[in-house]
Amino acid sequence: MSVGTNFLNIVRGSLAIVRHSAVIVRHSAVIVRHSAVIVRCSAVIVRCSLAIAGHSAVNVHRFLVTVTSYGTDVSYYGAT
Repeated sequence: MSVGTNFLNIVRGSLAIVRHSAVIVRHSAVIVRHSAVIVRCSAVIVRCSLAIAGHSAVNVHRFLVTVTSYGTDVSYYGAT
């Protein structure tokens, strides 16, 4: 092999590395975007769970207030 052929092989190899590196960077960017979407969805799930817990607490409180206002007889609620 001549010096020129070796040089061309090195250039071709370097260009292949650059192309592959660009693909890796693009894929990494996609992964970062998807991770951001997952974080946002997780935040929505947490907020919804907290809202459900809050409504449940309100319902339990209303039930207890109603039960105590009628005394200890909870047969009205089917708990005989």
